Amino acid sequence: MTDDLHAIALTLNVSDLERSVRFYCEALGFAEGKTVERGSEAARTLEMENCQFRMCFLARPDIRLLLIQLEDPLPVYERPQTPANQLGPIMMSFSCPDPSATGKAITELGGKMIHEGISANGRFNLALVADPDGTRIELNSIPHADVLGVFPAK
Repeated sequence: MTDDLHAIALTLNVSDLERSVRFYCEALGFAEGKTVERGSEAARTLEMENCQFRMCFLARPDIRLLLIQLEDPLPVYERPQTPANQLGPIMMSFSCPDPSATGKAITELGGKMIHEGISANGRFNLALVADPDGTRIELNSIPHADVLGVFPAK
């Protein structure tokens, strides 16, 4: 059964679609795909009665994102950043040779530096940044092949 199951994308609700598309493309190297508008015919997939939204498809070779901006009803901004101890997505993680430099470049493109330094075990450098809406992005200096080695191969 799971042989026919294929991951499509991580979906993020954003406050400003154009700003987020620009951020993810310029700061993290995503390619911009199609932008579409949807209405009530798609509301059930968002667990809503009625809604209007725009969405844009982004991709990198290693991950795909679907960014959604609700236009009606407007998004709720109860807290700017989800606490890491709350169930659900915590962050996206990327490996890169120089997390501090990459993190600083991301802040110049609208992100926010949350933390930078050395991992707790002292084995790698890291930077934790946030996108313009507060979604956490971890940058670490673990070689990409080593990172992939901890995940099971199918």
